[in-house]
Amino acid sequence: MKTKPYNILYIAGYGHSGTTILDLVFGSAHDTFSCGELTHFTRQGFFEEYCSCMEQIKDCSFWKPVFENWQREMPCTFEEYKRLRNRYEGNRHFFKTAFNYLFPGKKFKLFSHCTELFYDEIHRASGKKVIVDSSKGSSRIFLLASFVPLSVIHVCRNFRGVLNSEQKDVKVDLENGIEAASPPKPFSRVLRDWVITNSTCTVARLVFSGKKLYFKKWIQNPTLLVKYHASLPNNFEKQAFKAPHMIAGNAIRMKPPQKLRRKTVLEYNRLTSSQNRLGLLVEWIFPFWS
Repeated sequence: MKTKPYNILYIAGYGHSGTTILDLVFGSAHDTFSCGELTHFTRQGFFEEYCSCMEQIKDCSFWKPVFENWQREMPCTFEEYKRLRNRYEGNRHFFKTAFNYLFPGKKFKLFSHCTELFYDEIHRASGKKVIVDSSKGSSRIFLLASFVPLSVIHVCRNFRGVLNSEQKDVKVDLENGIEAASPPKPFSRVLRDWVITNSTCTVARLVFSGKKLYFKKWIQNPTLLVKYHASLPNNFEKQAFKAPHMIAGNAIRMKPPQKLRRKTVLEYNRLTSSQNRLGLLVEWIFPFWS
């Protein structure tokens, strides 16, 4: 692995597990830059979406030159890069990407090199030595580890907390940071995805000596986060958090500076009584993710 003047702090785990607010908290450190979910910059219409600075990404004073400089440097077209991203990222490609980390093929080497150039450009533009990527996906861990020192944090939220959040009926609202519609999801689908995602994240975390972080524990006692990122300032838990240039992720990134809220995390008011009972059973079966 090459020596780099920066490292990546990667937040992995299932969606609706507080990864965006965690990204914001870590980004409050003086040497750290919060990016959001960088895996999504290849999706259709991405540059029409909004950065947390409230400008469209195509006009953002930070991201516009980053993407322009990167595309001039990389040895393939943006369309080719998108195809590589779809080839190696996502749960269904986990084992393929892990295999290529150990025995890199030509296409994986190209994908890794182009991604490396992208993070190099982020480092040059931000001047920070820690880049936070809260993309969450486990296969991306192997990609990033192929070119840069990587710290992995696997965020685990109890199943009922995730299921309760997945019952929202979310509509697209680009200006407020909601890029995709998300109707309520059935119990079986959430369970399947929660188990698969946490399983692959556990494997990747163990491979790269990462750390596990329970959502319920850190949100109720934020000072625990110093063990995960030592650069956090004193009394950080009392401040309000806002990242200057975060892209993708939860819509909270678009709101005014946010303080941590600790009282509502155990409320499951969107669940029926049967969903609550079955969810409790899931948590009993999988206590290591709850």
